[in-house]
Amino acid sequence: MAGQEFLGVGQSVSGYTLYDLGDYPGLVASEDSTPVCGEVYRVDEACLERLDKIEGVQERLYCRGDIRLATPWHHDKIFSYFYLKSTSGFVPISKWLKK
Repeated sequence: MAGQEFLGVGQSVSGYTLYDLGDYPGLVASEDSTPVCGEVYRVDEACLERLDKIEGVQERLYCRGDIRLATPWHHDKIFSYFYLKSTSGFVPISKWLKK
């Protein structure tokens, strides 16, 4: 994220779950969920292309999509990467969830 603008920390509204997949986390849309916290950045197009490669978008490991955040980000268009494979057998990452 070097050279990108850190805007702050955000929290999702209900509707998402973050899983521990071993080597990396996986965010999925989920009805049974707890708000997920994370960093919010403004990134340029070159960084977005690098992130797509890192996240395996072309390989269909993740897809980039809109995520709804709570105040103060609730009116902003925010993107996140959503895991596209099964999360069966994986556990939500409780340390990254707001309690």
